[in-house]
This record gives sequence, structure tokens and C-alpha cells, in this order.
Amino acid sequence: YDIRKFCPGFISIFTHQIPRRDSLTCPDGYDDPDIIIRTMLAVIGRVLFQPKCMDNFQRFLWITGESGVGKGTIECVLRGLYQSSDVGTLANNMETTFGYAVLKDKLFWILDELRDDCTMSMADFLRISTGAKTAVRTKYKDAVDVQLGHGIITTNSCLPKGWRDQKGNLRRRLIVLLFNRPVTRPNPELEAQCLIELPHIHVLLVRAFLSMMKEMADRDIKDLTKFWPPYFE
Repeated sequence: YDIRKFCPGFISIFTHQIPRRDSLTCPDGYDDPDIIIRTMLAVIGRVLFQPKCMDNFQRFLWITGESGVGKGTIECVLRGLYQSSDVGTLANNMETTFGYAVLKDKLFWILDELRDDCTMSMADFLRISTGAKTAVRTKYKDAVDVQLGHGIITTNSCLPKGWRDQKGNLRRRLIVLLFNRPVTRPNPELEAQCLIELPHIHVLLVRAFLSMMKEMADRDIKDLTKFWPPYFE
């Protein structure tokens, strides 16, 4: 599939961010931007499928970078691929007891701009990232164990207070897309353009994910870390 032909606006978010070989900060192995972009599209396309439906990677999509680099546009696109009633939004100041009730029966959810004062516990996040069922409590009702849909978290590189990556227990649960290149000439029409491209973006993301899964199966690779390019390490 041609990653640039039908979705030039959406793809421009990624082509701006991918490290080039001529950058002083890029080690060897970053010399094929198309492979990195295709892998990015594949892991984003993965959230369009329900947890454990197509894989058992037990990883969560985490997009990090400063404001204005395209994180919000990606969120807008993913929201646009669902009915609004099927999308949940988790707040940084969620109630620790009943906060997950807003995600019950949702196919997809977002925690936008994770802050250091976020009240989500790391234990809850790790459980959710593995696809394990989570106890959802509603006022005046018994708690029920629910498998939440896939979600994404965007952040400007901070972690909530109390989260510690001890022995890599957090890192190994993340698929990190690092958007660290500032956009010096922002396109004010980009989000509107992406919404026009939405049908093509939908096909592109699904095809990217299915193509990755087929290639992994053909090469008998079950561990995502043995498949993706050095950018993701």
C-alpha cells in the first residue's frame, strides 16, 4: 500500500517526526523512514481491534512529545473512526474508586496529556495494558470485572508521581511513539484535512496492522521487540 498517496495530511505528521540519517542525534539503523512510519501506522491500527483479538503483545500505545506536534490530531482521527458513544475519556483527576466506570462498554479510550498529578495508579495501568480484566466500580452497585478496550495515552514526557519503572516493568508494557521534533510551520488546516482523509486513513491503519501481523507470522516472530526497527527500542 502507498502510505503517502491517499492520506498526505495524516502522513505528514509522521514524516516530520521520523529521524533522518543525517541528523547528529540518530544512530545507525534509522535510515529507512518508510519502515518506521509503517510500523507506527501498524501499532496505531492495532487499537482498532479489541485486546487479545489479534495478538497477545500486552503493550499499550503511548505517544509522547511537546504541544503542537500532532498528538491531538492523531487523537481526533482515532475518535473519528468510532461513534462518539463508543469512545471514553479518562481524566487526569479521575476518581480513584469509580473513575473507570466511564470506560465501561467503550470500544476505545483516551487519556489526553497525562500529567504528574494523574490519579491513575501504576498498578491499574499495568493491568489494563496487559489486556487483563479490570474491576469497574459504580456507585451503589457491585464491582464487575471488565476487559477494557484499547486506548492511548498522550503526554509531554512526564510520569505521574509514584510511578517508577522498576526493572523495566513499565517500559516493557509500552509502545512509545516519540514526537520530539517541533513543528515550526504548523498547518492550521491539518485536522480538517485529516477528517476528509478519514476513510482512507481507516483502511491504511487496518492494512498496516494486518500486514505487520502477516509478516510476523511468515517470519515466525511472536515478540514485537524482535520485529520493530531500532527507533522503538
